Amino acid sequence: MNADVTKLATGVLADLGFQPGENGFEGHLELDGIGRFAVRIEIPSEFPAKLPIISFREDELQRTIAHVMDNGRVCIAHTSGVLLDRHNPEGILHESVERARKILSKGLSGESEPDLIAELLAYWNRRTEFNALSIVSPDAVPRRIVLATVDNASQLPLKRAMLFAESSAQAAKWLERFGA
Repeated sequence: MNADVTKLATGVLADLGFQPGENGFEGHLELDGIGRFAVRIEIPSEFPAKLPIISFREDELQRTIAHVMDNGRVCIAHTSGVLLDRHNPEGILHESVERARKILSKGLSGESEPDLIAELLAYWNRRTEFNALSIVSPDAVPRRIVLATVDNASQLPLKRAMLFAESSAQAAKWLERFGA
């Protein structure tokens, strides 16, 4: 990124309330009726040919949000097939921040719940080479549950599986009963 683009990015982000910090630019996004959220924006050296990296502080998010990774990084667009107007870095920054705002707003309101389910299934299916078993009560109460590995259970037709249980004690008792 050349000095002119750096200066332009610094000015645009300052106008949006972001100041230079240790790892990029730091600021907040205000969502009407929802709250204020800390945001970090990193400008890659290839900018404006590459999108800025926008991240939320994951400890501020009240729920898992579609298009936001575990580390808080926002997927504002696909990494391939996106046409960027390299002659409009100001527009790229404005649009990127606005997309991040929309993703956060839709995620916290529950509007993007179908996207979250689609992402979960896409990532889960792509990486899964095991079976999932559950002995968790199917009520609608949010709570922490336990995930245990099932290896070579003598009384199950599965070589490898994951077991979701209400507690470690419940999982251990169930696994012992099936010879795992």
